[in-house]
Amino acid sequence: MASVEAAYLRCESCGDLSLHTVEYAGRLLVATTCGGCGATVSRNAAEARAEYLRDLEQRLQSKPARVMRRALRDPKGFVTTLPTKMAAQPRKLLREWRAVFSASQPHDGEPPAPPKAR
Repeated sequence: MASVEAAYLRCESCGDLSLHTVEYAGRLLVATTCGGCGATVSRNAAEARAEYLRDLEQRLQSKPARVMRRALRDPKGFVTTLPTKMAAQPRKLLREWRAVFSASQPHDGEPPAPPKAR
């Protein structure tokens, strides 16, 4: 998983306000899972991949300016952390891509249950 957060949301499946895990790939929300009933809501696979690629393109275009600001703000820290950060980038991108791909797949072979009537 790329990045996982927690938030209280109203579940589409059980209708309860409960703690959900919220999964992101980069800046893209890819899935939420209800802590109460376990229902997962994922994005449309094609849309998620297309949006992730647009976001990744924007992040790559802005990277040189962000790197330069970081280098000017803290030259010593920049030089000492650069090798580690560069080595981590391929793994980070792979985790993000896997999160986009796996979150957009059916989790149990069946579509999510419709919301319960109140």
